[in-house]
Amino acid sequence: MTKKQLIEIITNFLKEDRGKEIIVKEFNTLRNGRWGMHPYCLVYHDNEVFVRAWSGANLYWRAQLDKLTKTELLNIVAKIN
Repeated sequence: MTKKQLIEIITNFLKEDRGKEIIVKEFNTLRNGRWGMHPYCLVYHDNEVFVRAWSGANLYWRAQLDKLTKTELLNIVAKIN
């Protein structure tokens, strides 16, 4: 399975129900570069996957899932199955 396919699985899972979150607090590669905020969860917002600093936060940034390794993406997909 390619990284692109894994990203599509994650995106489609979150797109199905916009209230869903995937906890990703152990992935520091999803940190916000500008403010140094640590990631907590992935959500679907404005037709994209975003990272939130905590559940229900109004503070979020675009998730750059393509920068994650294939192993990290597989770990995220394992959480949704």
